Amino acid sequence: MMLRPCLLALLALPALLSGTARAQKAVPRFPQASVPHMDPDLPRTLQNVLPSEPGSFHPPPQPQDDAPLPSPDPTPVLDALRGIIVTRADATPKQEGNLAISAASLGLSSEERADLNALLAPYLNRPASLETFSKLESAVTRWYRGRGHAFVSVAVPPQRIHNGMLTITVLEYKIGKIDVIGNRWFAAWQIRARSALKSGDIPTLQSLQGDLTWANANPFFTVDTLFRPGKTVGTTDVALDVSDRFPVYAFAAYNNQSDPTTGRLNWNLGVTWGNAFALGQTVSYQYTRADSGRSTSHLGSWSIPLLSLRDQVLIFGTYSSTAPIAPPPYTNAGVSSQISIRYEHNLPHIVLGSGFGIDGLLRLGFDWKETMSDQYKNGHPIVLATADTTQFVVDYTGSLQDPLGKTEIHNILAYGPGGLIGHTSAYAYDMIVPHAKPDYVYDRLTLTRTISLPAGFSSTTTLTGQLATHNLLYSEQLEAGGIGTVRGYYVNTSFGSEGAQVSEEVHAQPLSIAKTLNLGAGFADKETLGVFWDWAENSQRRAAEGFGNKTGLASVGIDLNSTINRVTNINFDMGYRLRALPGSHEHGNFCDFAVVMGF
Repeated sequence: MMLRPCLLALLALPALLSGTARAQKAVPRFPQASVPHMDPDLPRTLQNVLPSEPGSFHPPPQPQDDAPLPSPDPTPVLDALRGIIVTRADATPKQEGNLAISAASLGLSSEERADLNALLAPYLNRPASLETFSKLESAVTRWYRGRGHAFVSVAVPPQRIHNGMLTITVLEYKIGKIDVIGNRWFAAWQIRARSALKSGDIPTLQSLQGDLTWANANPFFTVDTLFRPGKTVGTTDVALDVSDRFPVYAFAAYNNQSDPTTGRLNWNLGVTWGNAFALGQTVSYQYTRADSGRSTSHLGSWSIPLLSLRDQVLIFGTYSSTAPIAPPPYTNAGVSSQISIRYEHNLPHIVLGSGFGIDGLLRLGFDWKETMSDQYKNGHPIVLATADTTQFVVDYTGSLQDPLGKTEIHNILAYGPGGLIGHTSAYAYDMIVPHAKPDYVYDRLTLTRTISLPAGFSSTTTLTGQLATHNLLYSEQLEAGGIGTVRGYYVNTSFGSEGAQVSEEVHAQPLSIAKTLNLGAGFADKETLGVFWDWAENSQRRAAEGFGNKTGLASVGIDLNSTINRVTNINFDMGYRLRALPGSHEHGNFCDFAVVMGF
């Protein structure tokens, strides 16, 4: 997503807009007050400048030479500043009773009024100069920007000062014309609707961050929001600069991330249509099969954006069949199915101060799952077990950005009432997982913290925990083993209705073999090498008779991620087991790999 340069541009823009808007007015009585005032902590140039017409760009208003602007005259022009009226630019200045500081037309809350009064009070009952007026403009501008109102122009206009009362005007820019440029595969109305921008709205940093996040939700295009002074005073025109690609992605993958009982090696093929039915919807399908032929699965999903609400509906399902290895004369067979629906709502971006912000996504949904687990002896059924899962899900994903790094939060709360349909009895559940209950609640929380380290290194710490009221079916249990959990162990080495996992990774600065060997621009790659420590402990709420209740895993190792020409992605790791495999004294090591090629 192209968010970073946009936010920098947004912070710099008001001063440029301010300079343009004032150029259309008469020269003020105090000429120094017409100079754009910029926060010293903000960038002083605007890198992304909107074309006045698609395909052409014009620079923002700039001084005609590089000579420094003169400093405001510090000579007092008032013996004492008795009061300040802060008013909208289109309102008539009016003092509120005998108040020294008036701001009736701004529509501020009582808390905001108190903050503004505290900001301006030190200037009262003191001599005032043109330099003082300039400082007042800067102070009020920073006050607005600190509350996310970046598109604002604050000025001391031409005026006759009576009884020491000074008027300061505040102009908040409204969105004018909205253009879409650069789009090839997606209709302009889709981009415009995704942006959620509307002519006449007063933009804030918080709303713009949320708009940009939602506008860039489709992986087949990125949107950069560019601004320029509007043709009408007090407006800013917007261009949604789109970089899109053909909205179909096909991929193939090969890895050893399958259950050992069905053969660890498997391959899959998939395709995603990113502009389904020319409505900006996303439809995906994936087929997976083990090399042994003992397992196959189908996965499909359909994402339907509700553009006017910045929400979307996600429908997805799976169907898989397995024939796990069993000692003769036994044979095992299993079938699992799932149909789910989620309603996704993007939460507003929250600015907590300089360098701090929170983004979030809330999903509400329902799952239906069916698990069939059968065992035969010499072709005759011994166990025929079927259990259905019906559960309501609340799923929250959020991120907190701060000057040191980013913290990601993912929490899943699931409630299974039981008894809604057939095969949801305690007996049906107990046939598959001893002491499992169809009425349950569980919560799974994952926290990921990423920070930058010296010399280009980075650190990622992941904590995962799950609590449950009863034993759960395997589809809801916390799994450990393989990529993403505890490396160095086979996939599905350990399950638990409750559990905890910790992972610490340190990665070196990415490097490029192509650049090192000077292979030319036709070969682009990025390799990231790291070391890790993984730990997990899973347990059941109630142990099965004759079995232990806790399983602990731990490993250390190295991992490598390689991206080649943005087409091929390779993940490889080698983990050494610090704890022996369950039921044995073997430590040893195991290598995980996953290769994905997509076009």
